[in-house]
Order: sequence, then structure tokens, then C-alpha cells
Amino acid sequence: MSTVDLGRHSRDFADVARTRGNSRFAASARLVGRRAFLVALAYVTGTGGLLSALLLQLRDEAVWAARRELAAFAQLAAGHTFEVAFALEQKLRFAEMTLSVAATAGATDQEAMGPMLRELVGKADGLKDVLVLDELGRVMHQASGRADIGLDWSGRQFFGEVRADPSRGFGIGAPVRSPAQAFGGKWF
Repeated sequence: MSTVDLGRHSRDFADVARTRGNSRFAASARLVGRRAFLVALAYVTGTGGLLSALLLQLRDEAVWAARRELAAFAQLAAGHTFEVAFALEQKLRFAEMTLSVAATAGATDQEAMGPMLRELVGKADGLKDVLVLDELGRVMHQASGRADIGLDWSGRQFFGEVRADPSRGFGIGAPVRSPAQAFGGKWF
């Protein structure tokens, strides 16, 4: 073997070593790339999962807090509604007793009853008018004037309920539209 042959063989050996090294380097580079991709995928998946879990927890807490606040508001509104209805009922019972006394005394004309009913409406929040009906459903007395006096309200639902149960005496119910000129068709 000559030195030329050794050089050629050494180059061939170097080429083989480089080729084998490149394939090892390429294989290890592919493994590192694959591992980096898997690590990034695991990080993104884990972070997304944690973020989703936190958002679901925050949503559940917000829904629970909203339900709690809504329940507190409903309880407050129910309590206030009860207080207002109770106060109205007490004032209407007083008016009922006053009307009974006036009927017994024979002072049941509009001039005698009108001021008392106006005073009742003026002091009671939530009342716009008070009407007194006779047993046939005709308006006998009115707090806001004379516009409804003489009208027949016997076809109204509340009158049918009072007629069916006379112990009821008066009714508080859903608003009705006034047919009279006094309110011009407004709700009361």
C-alpha cells in the first residue's frame, strides 16, 4: 500500500464515518424534534385543561352567586310586597268599618263618604281610587270624584268572586282599566 492508497482509504473511512455520523445525527435530530413536539403538545394540552377547569369553576361560582343574590332579592321583594299589601288591607278594613258605621247611621251619600274615601286614598300608597259597590254591582261611592257613580261593575271578575264569597268584603287584585271618564281609560 502506498501513501496515496492510505490517503484514499482514510478518506473513504472518513466518508463512511461522516455518513454514519450524519445518519446518527439525523436520527437523533428527529428524536429531539419529536420529543420537543411532544413536550410542547403536553404543555399546551395541560395548560388548556387547567384553564378550562378554572373557567368552569369560575362559571359555577358565578352561577351560584347569581342564584344566591336572586333569592335574596326575591325574598326582599316578597317581604316588601307583603308589607304593602298588609298596610292596604288594614286601611281597607278601616274603611269597611267606617262604611258600616255610616250605613247604620244613614249617612251614606257621596257628600259624606267622598271625603273619607279621598283621605283613605291620599294616605295609602298604591291606591288610586276606592269604589264602593252595592249588592247589584253598581258604583255607589267613589274617592276620586263622581265619574264612575252609577256604573254597573257586576260583570267584573272581582265582583263575581265577592258575590260568591260575601265574607271576603273587599278584594285586592290585578290592575283593571278604568272605563270611566275620571281616569281616561288608565290602569288602576
